[in-house]
Amino acid sequence: EERERPVLVAVDLRQTMRFGTRGCFKSVLAAHAAACCAWAASANGDRVGGLSFSESQHHEVRPAAGRRGVLALCHQLEEHPRIPQPLGDTVADPSSVAGDALHAALQRLQHIAAPGALVAIFSDFRHLDRRCESVLLSLARRCELILGFVHDPLEVALPKPGRYLLTGSADQAPAWLSTGRSKDRQDWAMRFEQRQQALMQLSRRCRAHWWSLNTATPLSQAVLAGFGRRRLST
Repeated sequence: EERERPVLVAVDLRQTMRFGTRGCFKSVLAAHAAACCAWAASANGDRVGGLSFSESQHHEVRPAAGRRGVLALCHQLEEHPRIPQPLGDTVADPSSVAGDALHAALQRLQHIAAPGALVAIFSDFRHLDRRCESVLLSLARRCELILGFVHDPLEVALPKPGRYLLTGSADQAPAWLSTGRSKDRQDWAMRFEQRQQALMQLSRRCRAHWWSLNTATPLSQAVLAGFGRRRLST
C-alpha cells in the first residue's frame, strides 16, 4: 500500500539450506521466493535491497528503485559462493557457527532497516535461539515482517519403511537412513511439528506474515497463499 518504501529481502544460504530430496535444494527455493517477493515489491513502486548470508559469507544490496535493485539482488544470490565444509576436529561447533551466522544477519537487518520498511526473511530457521528471537521481536516493533519458513519433505516426515542412501558433496562419505521403526517415524514427525509450531508462535508474537515453503510444492502456490494471507491472528 505504501509506495517507495524500502523492502529488504534476506536469504539464508547456510549449510542446512543446501539440502533437498524433492524438487530443489532449500537454498534454491529460498532464492526463488526472494526473487518473487522482490519483483512484486518493485511492481508496487518500492525500493528493493537485501542480503544473503551463510556461515562465513555476508553480502548486501542497498535498496534501489525500479529494476536496478531487484536485478542486483538476484545477481548477488546467483553469485553467492558455495561455502566449504569445516575440516578437522579443531573447528568450532558447526551448530554454534550456524546460530551465530543467523544472529549476525538478523542484527544487520535490524541496523539497516528503516522504520516502516518491509523485511522478508527466507530461511529454515535452524539454530534459531533466544538471541535471534529477541532481534526479530525488536525488528517487528518498527518494521513489517515476512517470515518464509523453507523446508523439505524429508524434514516433515520420514519415507516409508526401508533403507535409504544419503549422499552429499564429493568429500563426504554416503550414509544410510533406516526408517523401519514406526516409533522413529512418529518421533521424527512430532519434532518437526513442534519446531514449526514454535516458529508460528514466534511469527504471531512478531505480527508477521507467515509463508510456508516446501521444496515439493510449486512455488506459485506458496507465493499466492503468502501474498493473499494476512498476518497470523493473535
